[in-house]
Amino acid sequence: MPTIQINNEILNFDNIFYCNSEIGSDSNNGLTETTPVKTIQAAINKTTTAKTAIVLAPSSIFSGVVSNKGLVNIPSGKQITFIGKIHENDISSMPIIRSTNNNCIANNSSEV
Repeated sequence: MPTIQINNEILNFDNIFYCNSEIGSDSNNGLTETTPVKTIQAAINKTTTAKTAIVLAPSSIFSGVVSNKGLVNIPSGKQITFIGKIHENDISSMPIIRSTNNNCIANNSSEV
């Protein structure tokens, strides 16, 4: 089971996918930082189990609209944890998720 450590806490996931808006490609598998997908939706589409982490690369910017509801569409029954990485001690490198619509994330009929 893949894990991610944040400070002193170890988090367990069924899958971990990596997104990088600058060097990623949606044809990549997204399973490592060297083979990231470009879009958050591509990572979600690769998710086959309920408990998944999506790690957003430092300085990445994700924006747009999916189905006129939000930037990403999370299927029912999926538990997705978004983790943003920054360059060491550089808060300005925090990844950004920006919707060009009113909502950022849609989960079937409910919107966040």
